[in-house]
Amino acid sequence: MDVSGWSNTGNVDAVQIYDAETDRWIAATSFPGTPVFGQTVAIEGDELVLIDGVGSSALGFSLVNQAWRGALNPQEPGEIVWTDLGEHPGPARYRAAAGTTPAGALWFHGGTAEAYNYDGLRYDNGQPATPLATTLSYQEGEFSMDEVPAKPTATMDHRALVRCGERLLSVGGMVEGPAVTAQTWSIIP
Repeated sequence: MDVSGWSNTGNVDAVQIYDAETDRWIAATSFPGTPVFGQTVAIEGDELVLIDGVGSSALGFSLVNQAWRGALNPQEPGEIVWTDLGEHPGPARYRAAAGTTPAGALWFHGGTAEAYNYDGLRYDNGQPATPLATTLSYQEGEFSMDEVPAKPTATMDHRALVRCGERLLSVGGMVEGPAVTAQTWSIIP
C-alpha cells in the first residue's frame, strides 16, 4: 500500500494498493489529509493509521501533525473510509518506523521532529536532524494516542517495525550525527 507521497512537483493525495494475487496496483480512495511524504503508516487487520509527514509549499518543507484512521473494505480493496483523528501528543514525526504489537496496538517509533533530506541534514538550515527515541502508541479500542518509551538509542529514517514473536525489531536507519546504522534493536512492548 502506498498512501500519499512525493511526485515530480509536489505531494499527492493518491492511494495505491498492490494486489499480490493479480500482480497489479489499484487506485484506492484518495487520502483526505494534508498530502505529505515521509509519513508513517501502521496496519492491523482491515484498519490503518497514518501519522504526520512533511508537507511542501512555495516556502519549503515543514512537518504536519496529523493522524488519520483508514477502514479498508475487504470486498472492495480500493475502498477506504477515512476518519480524522486530529493531532496526536508529542511532536510530529518524519520517517518513523511503524508496526503492530502482539496485543494489537499500533506503534510509531523514532523518526525526527525536523524535516530533512536524504542525507539527514535539515531542509531549513542544513544542520543535522535530531532523531527521537520515543514511541507513540495507538490503542485502537480507546482511539487515543499516548507517548511511551521504547529504547535508549534515538533513530530516524525508518520504514517499519518488524514483529518477531513477542518483540518488535527496529532495523537500521540513522542515528545522531547523522550516521547510517545497520544495528538492530529489540523492543518488548
